[in-house]
This record gives sequence, C-alpha cells and structure tokens, in this order.
Amino acid sequence: MPALGMRLTDVDTLRGLLVIGANLRAEVPLLAHRVRKAALAGARVSFLNATEYPYLFPVANQLINGSADFIIDLAALVEAAGGTVDIEVRNAVAPNATHSAVVAALRESRSGIFVGHMAQRHPAYARIHELAVQLAGLTGATFGVISEGANCAGLSLAGVLPYQGPGGQVADIVGIDLGEMLASPVAGLLLVNVEPDMDCSDGVAALNAVADASFVVALTPWLTSSAAEYADVVLPIGTFAETSGTYVNVEGTWQSFAGIAKPVGEARPGWKVLRVLGNLLKVPACDYLTSEDVLAELQSMPVNSNVQSSVRIEPAAMVNVRPADLEVPIHSVDALVRRAEALQQTLGAAPDWRKTA
Repeated sequence: MPALGMRLTDVDTLRGLLVIGANLRAEVPLLAHRVRKAALAGARVSFLNATEYPYLFPVANQLINGSADFIIDLAALVEAAGGTVDIEVRNAVAPNATHSAVVAALRESRSGIFVGHMAQRHPAYARIHELAVQLAGLTGATFGVISEGANCAGLSLAGVLPYQGPGGQVADIVGIDLGEMLASPVAGLLLVNVEPDMDCSDGVAALNAVADASFVVALTPWLTSSAAEYADVVLPIGTFAETSGTYVNVEGTWQSFAGIAKPVGEARPGWKVLRVLGNLLKVPACDYLTSEDVLAELQSMPVNSNVQSSVRIEPAAMVNVRPADLEVPIHSVDALVRRAEALQQTLGAAPDWRKTA
C-alpha cells in the first residue's frame, strides 16, 4: 500500500526532506503543516517540481523542470549520491551544486523522500518510483509515498490492485489495469462512484472506452447527463457521509466512522449494493451484514508488506507531459467538491478544468 514510511509526528523532527512532484499545500495541507514545522525548526527541505509553488517556510533547494521530466533530475541525484543509473535516461544531465546540496540534506540523521501526487500521475511513474527508492537507499533517507485521496491506502489493502489480493497477498489471478481497459473494449464495466471524464488521467479516452463497452453499470450519487448517455443501468448510492466504513490514512492508521445522514431516496450505501450484486452473481463468501463485517475480515488477514513483482519495467515511451496534466485543482478532486457551489467560487477552483491529457 502507498505509505509515508513514518508517523506523521515524525515529520516534525526531520532534518532533511526531498518532495518529488507535489503541491503540498493544495494536496495534503495537514502534511504541509508538518513539513513547515520541520523547516522552521531548521530542516533542509528540497523540492523537485515542474513549477515553483508558494511556500510559507524556507526552502533549501529547488529543482524545477518545466517539462515535468523528473527522471532527469532524479538520475542526477542518484549519481550525486554515488550511485549508478541502470536505466536509459533521455536528455541526461550531470549532477550540479543543487543536486549535491539535496543529497547532503538527505544524508542527515533523520531524513525522508516523499513522492507526491503529480509524480504518481506521471506516465513514467514506475521509473520515478524506482529512482527515488534507489536514492533513498544511497542516502539512508526514509522513502514514502503520499497516498492520493482519502482511502487509496485502504483500497490497496483491500486488494483493488490487479496484481495483488487483500492484505497485499499475491493474486491467484492477475487482473488488468486501467490502461489496458481503456486500450481495448471490454464486454462489461462496473463504475463505482467514477465520472470517467473527470476522474481519469485521459478523460476523452475514458469516455470513448465506456462508450465502446457492451454493457455499463454505474453506481453513483448523481445522475449526470453523461452517465445517462453511456450507462445501461444506474444504481443510486450514498455519498461518503451517508455510509459507515473505514479509512486508512497516509501513515497507516485505520480510522472507522459512522454515517451521519441517511441516503437520499432509493440510494443505498455503495458496499451494500456491491454485496447484493455479489449475492446475485453467487460470489463466494459475500454475506456481509454490516460494514464492520468487511472490516473484521480484512483486519484478520495477514499483511504481506513485501510484495515482489516478476514483471520487468520496460523503458517509458516518449510522452509529452504538460505540468497542467499532472495537477488537479483542489476543488476538482472528487464528485462531491466539484458540486459544491461555494468551493467553486474560491481562488482554489478551476471551473473549466478537465483532465484530457
């Protein structure tokens, strides 16, 4: 699962930090506050980004790559740390004084490397991740991933990724990823609280794939005009506030909650709709009566924290990436905030924003 690699309180005491591909104040404000506390206490904080963001604390080093080719600077950092880059790097650059200063900060007794949301949305993220892990090993820094969304870590633990099952166990049957789903039409699609044009990195390709699917079922709180057009069946579900459940946060803490309102009309909590569909399809061991039953089963499973993949990562194809393709405005990140009129009138809104990479 994506995790920070440390407790949130440990961030306050860091002496060195490198953040890769992130606008911390907009993406994770509470983590940004922790980083600010560390910086004000003397930590040397460095950023590798496609553009410069406003910070409310002293920044020791900034590496800005306007084309969002983070691999170039990460490779230079690995070399500055005494390592060898064993992957092909386009437009490679030699380490400079800034790269050396970042490495020196990461060799402090308490240091970390955080991979942010924009880096995770990058087409070459597998390479970015690989180089960041290598840099952490060379400098002794703690490696961490800033999980995107409220429950990315929880979904990973529940087995949503195609190559692993619940608890991070190796999957008996490997599924396909979103890229493969978009590349070739599938017979059936079940969309759970997803608006393809807004929630996928390439909204146009996602809508085309949905249109090409033979049968589409959408579980959503909102009957949008596009859902009415592409979905064969729409099943109404409640929002996060109308269900009980559990989040797993960026440091790995499990946080359970109760619904504070009843679902509107005929809507039902999403997990209940999925449970009924499982029963109708005769899915084994799908007889949960409460969300606590789901939680108890997942918590009872052993967690495999060392998932190894035998798949070799091939060099990323030539991809032209605009920084704007990687950044999602804070009030566009999910269907609920996109429909909040008050939020859409703030400076952090981008009403015409669409993800059409």
